[in-house]
Amino acid sequence: MSLRQVEAPDAVVIAAEQESVPLNVGGSWMDAWDVVETVRELPDDALLPGRVRAKTVPLVLCSYGRGVMFYAPAYRRHPRRVRWFREVTDPRRLLTAVEECILEWRRSLLDELDLVGYAITRDERGEYRVGRALLHPPRDGDMVAADVSPEGLARAHWYVLPSDVLERDLPGLAEFEDLLNTYEERARLLRKKPETIFQEFFSNAVHAHMLYEGLYDHNHPKVTLPDPVRPRRHYQPDLIQRPRPLSAAKGGRVLDFKLPDVKLLTRTAFHPGFTADLWRAVQQLRDYRERIDSGAPAVVLELQRQLGWIPAKPSQAVVIGLRDREDPEVLQHREETLLRDLDVRLITYDDVLNREVQRIVLQHRLSAG
Repeated sequence: MSLRQVEAPDAVVIAAEQESVPLNVGGSWMDAWDVVETVRELPDDALLPGRVRAKTVPLVLCSYGRGVMFYAPAYRRHPRRVRWFREVTDPRRLLTAVEECILEWRRSLLDELDLVGYAITRDERGEYRVGRALLHPPRDGDMVAADVSPEGLARAHWYVLPSDVLERDLPGLAEFEDLLNTYEERARLLRKKPETIFQEFFSNAVHAHMLYEGLYDHNHPKVTLPDPVRPRRHYQPDLIQRPRPLSAAKGGRVLDFKLPDVKLLTRTAFHPGFTADLWRAVQQLRDYRERIDSGAPAVVLELQRQLGWIPAKPSQAVVIGLRDREDPEVLQHREETLLRDLDVRLITYDDVLNREVQRIVLQHRLSAG
């Protein structure tokens, strides 16, 4: 296992080989205080994983046993440096002493760190987390390596953000991630279709921008498209998106939601293509667009009444599945060869999540540098 994969120890517990004799460390006989002082006198460039200085690691010295210290009484003395240090004479207090020592060290560390903002980090599974980004000021007594910097954080894939972004945008990101994990339970509790849970989430003005892609500025939910011949048989797309002024999406967009667990590609070894679920979603979008473009007076009247504007040859999009569960090259190829000519855009739920993270980061970089 490489050092990068090993976290720094929370504390080091020192115990004697035998209770009545000094310690044999590397062939040299040392009493317990010698060990403590040796650790405290390590050079500054001796780092534990995580860039924590080894000389600052919390130490707990076990000196209990038969009522006497395990080191020779003649050598009994206290070390010169006693920060982040505990001596335990009662074995029942060992865990408590370790906890006290670690808490003291962490409080001291936080006192030496400066808050520079907040960070979005992404783990190996692609899950995002939000936390405080702390920067260590260069001064004597540092517990963390002094070369930590904003540039270093960026190289480590930390995105440092100002607090106002945390308060305004990151709660929505966290709520969307939670929704992806709990939509089935929410649908059962609310007695709604799972697709409706997502439609209501993105219809909320707080979250609507996650689907705008810089081209739209409003999501109209459940717009009724009547059948000119059979009025009771109407269509209701999940969203009709209004184009931003002067944007390339002049005619608006019809958008429908399917579930994140829908498979997008068939599992055949040769010529894999889109699954029947995805093709059904495309067919629905084509029906919606055909109804909008029909020019039927009943449809035009309803669009004008509900939207206040008339979509003209709207593009189409379906939010469905997860891209990271499919073969990325095959999926991209099928999108380009099958969906592009149909003017249908495939948006996966992890596409939305990743794009929102990138939007927040870019917003900070443009505003704060």
